Amino acid sequence: MRIHIKVPTKKKIIMHLIALFLVGMVVWFALQKEEKTIQYDIVVLGDSIVGNVGEEGESFTTYLGENLNKRIFKGGIGGTTMSRGSSPKWSSISNVEWSMVKLAEAICYDDWKNQKATMAYAESFIGINNQVLSYFGTTMDTLSKIDFEQVGILIIGHGTNDYNSGKAVDNPQEPYDKTTFGGALRHSLRILKETYPNLRIVLMSPLYCELGEEKERKCYNTKYGNGGYLEEYVNLEKQIAEEFGVEWIDAYRMSGINEKTSSIYLTDGLHLNAEGHKLIGEFLAEYFETN
Repeated sequence: MRIHIKVPTKKKIIMHLIALFLVGMVVWFALQKEEKTIQYDIVVLGDSIVGNVGEEGESFTTYLGENLNKRIFKGGIGGTTMSRGSSPKWSSISNVEWSMVKLAEAICYDDWKNQKATMAYAESFIGINNQVLSYFGTTMDTLSKIDFEQVGILIIGHGTNDYNSGKAVDNPQEPYDKTTFGGALRHSLRILKETYPNLRIVLMSPLYCELGEEKERKCYNTKYGNGGYLEEYVNLEKQIAEEFGVEWIDAYRMSGINEKTSSIYLTDGLHLNAEGHKLIGEFLAEYFETN
């Protein structure tokens, strides 16, 4: 009687080795606990509206820090949303493990293994641009070491990408649905307040924006995907801020950036230019000086 032994193909062996490597990386990262050695007075989290700088490297966080004489960490990560995405592709990783709701969990649970694993995966198998890897990795490295017990103010500026990527505004049947803007915000605020009860949390609404080659798609007359108009996200954010007893800044209506002034303060109808950074920095400084 002959015994037939099925020998794995070279391709399957390689796939198994890759799977084992990834599992090993996740386990290793799970065992790592960052020492909280970095202190800031104010931490600002958000998307590229927060993360980008002006033509000469200006940032509204710099103006804010100078006006208030405070140490500020600018933790904006381009392309990210408040809500959690679902695609495993690198192009959407920023909306999965780097979304605000996932960062809130990483901060509160002191668990950065998922973010670190996505960085390792991208670097090892996808060959993502080194500048992008450095940008994400540096932000994560600093955030993981910040002592949030010592942070005075956390400013959260999200919503623009939830709007322009067509993410659902809310889910009335499931208020804590993390794939919606409202559900992700509620979850983030709940765990942040539970973990850091002395942390002053301030929500900054999205800014007015215009999209399209001719900037013809205004945020007040255009919807995307399953989402709504930008003002719907703004109004819901105000409502949730009141529910959780946190502060809310209406940058959408009160910052001075609107349809008439967008060409003065925005580079592309969306991101701040040098004048825009100065405007928002002084706008926020005035808020904190009077509150």
